Amino acid sequence: NAVVIQVRSVDVSDPNAIIEVANEICTRTEAGPPSLLFNVAGTSSAFAFLETPLTEFDRLMKINYMGSVYATRAFLPHMLTHDSCNTSKSQQTQQQQDLGTPRVIAPANIVLVSSAAGQ
Repeated sequence: NAVVIQVRSVDVSDPNAIIEVANEICTRTEAGPPSLLFNVAGTSSAFAFLETPLTEFDRLMKINYMGSVYATRAFLPHMLTHDSCNTSKSQQTQQQQDLGTPRVIAPANIVLVSSAAGQ
């Protein structure tokens, strides 16, 4: 079974751009929705903390945190329809759900894994 890896360049701080790429990959390609999504975009700033403008903190949060939120929200609905896709939650998230208090701890706290090789 062949593994298909698709790479796209997208501005992760732009939720509409991510939705467009997710729709392209999930509905307009032969491979269909991915079984795995890696949220690995990130950046930093070279300013000293007290010299960093608040707008720079906003920019960094939009890329480093919200970028993962946007990507997960754009791809997850497609991925959950994929037959070989299962969801696996972190232990901390499972403990919170057991206590009846599900929360978002991190944007990519739901990990998607393929149960069939090459799919």
